Amino acid sequence: MHPDWRGRGLGGRLLSWAGEQAGDADLLVTTESWSPGADALFTARGFERTFTEWVQRHDFAGIPSVTPPDGVTTEPVTLGPELFSTYRASFADRPGFGSPTAEEWLGELGEDDEYRPDLSLIARGPDGAAVGFVNVNDNWVDQVGVVPGWRGRRVGAYLVARALRGLAADGAWEAWLCVNDNNPAAELYRRLGFQNFGRRARYLRRRS
Repeated sequence: MHPDWRGRGLGGRLLSWAGEQAGDADLLVTTESWSPGADALFTARGFERTFTEWVQRHDFAGIPSVTPPDGVTTEPVTLGPELFSTYRASFADRPGFGSPTAEEWLGELGEDDEYRPDLSLIARGPDGAAVGFVNVNDNWVDQVGVVPGWRGRRVGAYLVARALRGLAADGAWEAWLCVNDNNPAAELYRRLGFQNFGRRARYLRRRS
C-alpha cells in the first residue's frame, strides 16, 4: 500500500475482493511491507501468519574483512551434484525444508538469468570436502549455507564478506538479502554491515 493511502480502508476492501475471488479455496497473501497494523488487519480477517523475514541492505560502506577459517578455501561454484549436496546438507535440518530434487534445484538456478555463478562460491575444508556455499543473484546474496559440522566457525561470515567484495568490484552499488525472523544469521548479517530495510510476510486463510 502506498504510504499516502494507508489507514483509509483500502487494504480491507482489497482483502474482501480477494476473498470473493478465492471462493471456497484457501487464500494466501504476501505483503512486502509488513507492519503491526498490517498484521492486525490480516489477523482480524481470519488470516494466520505463516512466514516473516527481514529485508536487509548493505551500501558497501565499510565492507567487512573476515579472516578465513583455518584451512578453508573458496572457489566459484559449479552447477552440479556437489553444490546440490552441500545445499541439502546445509538446510535439511531446518524447519520447513522443502526437499527439492537435484534436478529441480539446479535447474531453477541454471534457468535464472540473474544467477551469478562467477560471484557465487563454494567453501572447502582442509580435506577438500565442501563445507558451505553462497549463491548470488544479481545484487542479492540469495542463499548462504554451512554444513552442520562447520557452523560457528566463521564460514558463513567469510562467504558473505567475499560475496560483498565481489559485488562491489563488479560495480554494484549495494547488496541485498532476506533472512527469516527466527534465523540467528540475521544478527550475523547486521554485524557484517547489513541494515534492516523492511519486512515481508505471508498469511494464509484456510477454508477447510
